[in-house]
Amino acid sequence: MRYLLAQGYDVIPVRPSDCDEVLGVSCVRTLAEIDRPIDLVDVFRRAELTPPHAEEAAAVGAGALWLQLGIVSAESRRIAEEAGLDYVEDLCTAVVHRYEIRDGHSYAVGLGPPVQPPSCSATPAGNGSAGSVYH
Repeated sequence: MRYLLAQGYDVIPVRPSDCDEVLGVSCVRTLAEIDRPIDLVDVFRRAELTPPHAEEAAAVGAGALWLQLGIVSAESRRIAEEAGLDYVEDLCTAVVHRYEIRDGHSYAVGLGPPVQPPSCSATPAGNGSAGSVYH
């Protein structure tokens, strides 16, 4: 989150309990509390806990669901794809963004013009927010 904030992204931490703020940014309890379009939901949870977040992302009309490095979920992929969300798993947003800036490539949802590598869906960057789910 620190990296994305430093790059100028609007990142909103989503935590259902015990959180007032992360890195000076106020937390919300659910994605539904975010009052602007959500381009990307970036999930930091164990794989078996991600399907409800995929459902929530679909329900609020997010543009994409991103499961962080080491997180793979066939069920979350199915939910996201059936809802028309772009889907990324097992990649780190900060690493992908650094690669794009350093080499001028762009291959991930919501981080620039699309060039699609294996296991990534791609769309151009939007103008909304990234809601991050932390626990």
